[in-house]
Amino acid sequence: LFLPPLYLGGLSPQHSRSLVRQTQSSGAARPDLVEADVDAICRWGVGHPFLHQLLSKRVIEHGEADQAVAAVAGDRSVTSLFEVDMDLLDEEQRSILQGISRGTGGAVDPASPVLRELALLGLLRVDEDDELGVALPLLRDWLLDS
Repeated sequence: LFLPPLYLGGLSPQHSRSLVRQTQSSGAARPDLVEADVDAICRWGVGHPFLHQLLSKRVIEHGEADQAVAAVAGDRSVTSLFEVDMDLLDEEQRSILQGISRGTGGAVDPASPVLRELALLGLLRVDEDDELGVALPLLRDWLLDS
């Protein structure tokens, strides 16, 4: 018996930085990234292993984090990834995430188990003012354009 695909959630900030820095590799094989680029990659990737790797690759290619983010945002592999991720959610989860991305998710019960699920999946964040937001900036922008 096979279960449906399950999200694993995101990497911790420490593991995200380790992935971007490639700390498991020998010194010569590690990417030459300045701290500001590592910060930008982790800020835009928000614990998503594929996004961290793709953003890192693009920063090395373009030499600048802003150009890398723009290149990744338009990358078909990223839009396909988001399409698949949304297909794995149920209708209520998709609707809530869409509403939050558009700023119309205020009617959602904060104690909703769906919000907890979306947060555990790494798709939803709650900021210091208890405001809900889409955790991945690239996903938020993609949702706004969809």
